[in-house]
Formats: sequence, C-alpha cells, structure tokens
Amino acid sequence: MHVESVGGARDHFHLHAKQLGVESARLYRGGAKAPDAEVDLLEAFEYGENEFFVMRTAAHVDPGEYIMSYGTVQDQGCRVF
Repeated sequence: MHVESVGGARDHFHLHAKQLGVESARLYRGGAKAPDAEVDLLEAFEYGENEFFVMRTAAHVDPGEYIMSYGTVQDQGCRVF
C-alpha cells in the first residue's frame, strides 16, 4: 500500500516498483479503502525503463489523499509518506 497526497488534478499515479512483481492494483480516494472510495482505473502497468508501476485513472482526480493498493508476487506492499 502506498499513500500519496495530491496537490493538483492529475490522471496518473506511480510508485517505484523495482522487483516488486505487481499483479493487481486499486486506487482509493480520501485515505479510505472502501468500495465507494475506489477510483476507476483506465490501466495499470509496469514501466520498466524507470522501474515504476503506473496507474492511469479513467478521469482526472481532484487534489487530496489517495491510497494505491496493490498485490505482488511476494504479497508484500509498502506505505510511504
């Protein structure tokens, strides 16, 4: 899990994912992992050139706090402030 505060509207999130092996991903607004807080994703993928895992949202999201939740091959995550 990765928590990120967003200062302006955006349509993507990314985290450093070297050797994490991310298999699934979800994004939540407001710092709560609740079904009604889930943000629709257009796509989620590894960008190997920069060792990032990228989540692109279906629409721009407003400023605020977001939780990037993901499952890995090792079933581990991180929380970064």
